[in-house]
Amino acid sequence: MDSNIEEFPALSVEYYYRLSKVVGIGGFFAYNDLKRDMFLDITDSQGKRTKSEKEGVAKRSNFSIIPAVKIDYLRTRNFGMYAKFGLGLSMMYEKQKDDKVGKVYSHTDFNVNFQASLLGLEAGLPNLRAFLELGMGEQGIGVLGLRYKF
Repeated sequence: MDSNIEEFPALSVEYYYRLSKVVGIGGFFAYNDLKRDMFLDITDSQGKRTKSEKEGVAKRSNFSIIPAVKIDYLRTRNFGMYAKFGLGLSMMYEKQKDDKVGKVYSHTDFNVNFQASLLGLEAGLPNLRAFLELGMGEQGIGVLGLRYKF
């Protein structure tokens, strides 16, 4: 069975407003998608799989809006440590197309989603920093990026 999978990892844009030196409120918008081939297993009369044929293509896209709070453990001129917690809504759009009969199936679903980053590290200039977050949720278990402070 040949499988063709194209995955676009989570891409997010965040904004936080500082209520104090320790607490910021805001949130993020995130997008990711996955496209893969669908296969149909052909079985014989004894139920053993004899072959697998490509039947079509399936695609799934997620769009999330998650309000969040950011809590600083440590903040200096060039380094920071923080945690981030968010709870919001994701829209998942799925589409499957059967190549043989031309049938298209699509479905949209809304789900509660979250992000919990227990350890965030950032370093760099006062207004431009690289960051790394470790946690779990919509953005993944490891988040890497750049941050600009207006």
